[in-house]
Amino acid sequence: MVLRFSPARLLLAFALVTGVLAAPILLRAQVQRHAMYVSVVDKEGQPVPGLGTKDFVVREDNVVREILDVSPADDPMQIALLVDNSSASEAFIRDYRVGLAAFINTLAADTAVKGKHQIAVVMLASRPTIVKDYTSDFPLALKGAQGIFSMPQTGTLLLDGIVETSNGISKRKMPRPVLIAVATEGADLSDRTYDFVLDALHTSGAVLHVLKIGRPSKKK
Repeated sequence: MVLRFSPARLLLAFALVTGVLAAPILLRAQVQRHAMYVSVVDKEGQPVPGLGTKDFVVREDNVVREILDVSPADDPMQIALLVDNSSASEAFIRDYRVGLAAFINTLAADTAVKGKHQIAVVMLASRPTIVKDYTSDFPLALKGAQGIFSMPQTGTLLLDGIVETSNGISKRKMPRPVLIAVATEGADLSDRTYDFVLDALHTSGAVLHVLKIGRPSKKK
């Protein structure tokens, strides 16, 4: 769902409904009016319906801001799929293809949004490479995901991929961007520091989800 409220800059949203959790998903600033996407689920992970302005609190510098309205989030998302296709991913490529196909087909079947989601596919081996740019043509996006292959003798550059994709989102000024990274457990060969990555992600306004595949590496 989306909260719309009077002017604020750095914002936190809290659900005041017993037994549910509220997590900030996206902050979008506009003139005179701001919007924040939040997910509210019960203990079973199911969406909680029927919430209103009295069920949330938005604060800025400890000052409560007026919430103007709460409504279902029905704006289409701009989703970048960042996929690790380094040599370490070879054993998981088939799983990647099956999982991404199911994800894209689920998005294609989403009739609750006013419009269509857009999907981009980016491979991360050696250097971040756009396989399919943002498109609402789901068969085309699916073809890009199915064409992912493991590149031998390469490492993954997940952090570089996050930075470059976030910079592209900032230039395009996307209204509801989401980054979903699927990566294999192991070393990242990017030369970006974590604070540089976080700054780029924050500027873009995008949400980041990371799915790690494989056994966690043991610390020595």
